[in-house]
Amino acid sequence: MIRNNLEIVNLIELIKKEELSKAMKLCQRLLKKDEANEVLLNSLGIIYRKKKKYIQAEHWTRRALEK
Repeated sequence: MIRNNLEIVNLIELIKKEELSKAMKLCQRLLKKDEANEVLLNSLGIIYRKKKKYIQAEHWTRRALEK
């Protein structure tokens, strides 16, 4: 489980700033700690959507909704 919500806040800020490569790396690192975190799963879906990778975006968004 992620103990530091500041990391999630940082992730969201990176996404807002369109720093998608940094956001992707952070999100993947955080998911290794908490693979069932729906906020992280949805964030990964958002990152892929912003990269116009819609199949991956749908996959991660669906995983988030299943939690």
